[in-house]
Amino acid sequence: VNSGIGFEISKALAKCGVNVTLACRNHEKCKHAATKILEAEMKILSLKNVSDFNYLGGSEMMLSINIDTMVVDTSSLASVKTFSKAYLAKNEDRALDMLFFNAGRGL
Repeated sequence: VNSGIGFEISKALAKCGVNVTLACRNHEKCKHAATKILEAEMKILSLKNVSDFNYLGGSEMMLSINIDTMVVDTSSLASVKTFSKAYLAKNEDRALDMLFFNAGRGL
């Protein structure tokens, strides 16, 4: 999800106000991707920092980007099971409406 089509899908959905969970093998790359999505939206809105999202042009307007990051290695069933349990625990009050499985695997 930290580049390519997975990143672009996540960015577009987050911009639409969808709760997005980025799932990556590498925690640092995952956090970096989430930051890039937030920074891209800030640049579009010509804002200097995240606190500027609260007020835009004198009218109160919260930016509805909600991005969570989690680690999963889809080549490991144990990692997928751990991720699934953690995801369900974090999101027990929300349904999973969409799942984009975009993990590539080299042989």
